[in-house]
Amino acid sequence: MSRTGEFKETSIAARVAQQKWTVSQWALQWRSIILSSLGKTIYPYCLYIQSLDLRNLVDLLEDDIFRDNFQDMFFSPLQSFSETQINTRTLRSKGKERINIPLIINSVGDSISKFVGDSANLLGTTAALDAIDLSGNVDPLAFPTWIGRLPRLESMALWDGTVLNGVVGEIIKNNCHNFKSLSIYTCHGDKVDFNLASFLNALPENTLKSLRVFSYNDIAGETFQALNQHRKSLVDLVLGNLKAPAIWSLSVLKGLTALQNLDLDDAEGRINLESTANDSFLGLVGWVTGCMQLKTIRLNRFVDGPAVVRALCLNDEIRLNSVTLRGYTFEIGRASCRERVYGE
Repeated sequence: MSRTGEFKETSIAARVAQQKWTVSQWALQWRSIILSSLGKTIYPYCLYIQSLDLRNLVDLLEDDIFRDNFQDMFFSPLQSFSETQINTRTLRSKGKERINIPLIINSVGDSISKFVGDSANLLGTTAALDAIDLSGNVDPLAFPTWIGRLPRLESMALWDGTVLNGVVGEIIKNNCHNFKSLSIYTCHGDKVDFNLASFLNALPENTLKSLRVFSYNDIAGETFQALNQHRKSLVDLVLGNLKAPAIWSLSVLKGLTALQNLDLDDAEGRINLESTANDSFLGLVGWVTGCMQLKTIRLNRFVDGPAVVRALCLNDEIRLNSVTLRGYTFEIGRASCRERVYGE
């Protein structure tokens, strides 16, 4: 074999070895965290966690290198602890290649939250967990229990916001007095608008500082009305992929005048409020121009975007640092610019 061929073979082997080592360390860290939640480690690693990101565990369990090389190593220390929450005989399906990831995530989340909650009630211990980042099929019945065990919780980043409702809001109100930030990737369903509104209404007034919804959702007027309960505290609002009912209801947010960052995204980019629902358009403009502390605004696929920004630019009391318009119809934008410059 040529030296070039030997070099390539060695490089590939070294890269594969490095990947395996990285995954092995990744698995070792999660195994130590899980075992610590069962009281089976010298040090209580669970109490050192500042942010619980179970998406990271999902990624590990789905990794091909993990499944082919480290899956048995990962689960073997847990098999003797069948009396605990982590019971691998029920977590694993038949065959090494098929593991029940949602059940594992629910069991791990339950075990960690219980350990942290129990420790928080003991003298001389400090639980650091103040954020939770969840993905996968989280059991909506288990989720409120987890939250109730985390008195230091300040923020949540959820893959699926359908686990939120008035019950979760009440639990946070009674147990998590520092909670202030919520991010949701997606939130689908007929009851989403009502349930998220119930969650927001259950929180103590003027405590939520940030709400971010990134992908497809069914939020609308009820959620917007509930957000007004946080009119003095909410400074960061990101609403992505808004459907038509939400676009028509944006003026309901008129109480949120403490905003510093506003990011709105129209899912389809077809609704022209100014020409089809002028009252809603005027309400939207009145709300945005009433945000005297606004520093950053981003409007994506908003047909009315140029008109809204024009109104902001004409308000001498607002000092914007950043303005972003994306995906608006060029003809409408050009007409708006002419009106702004030439007074047409």
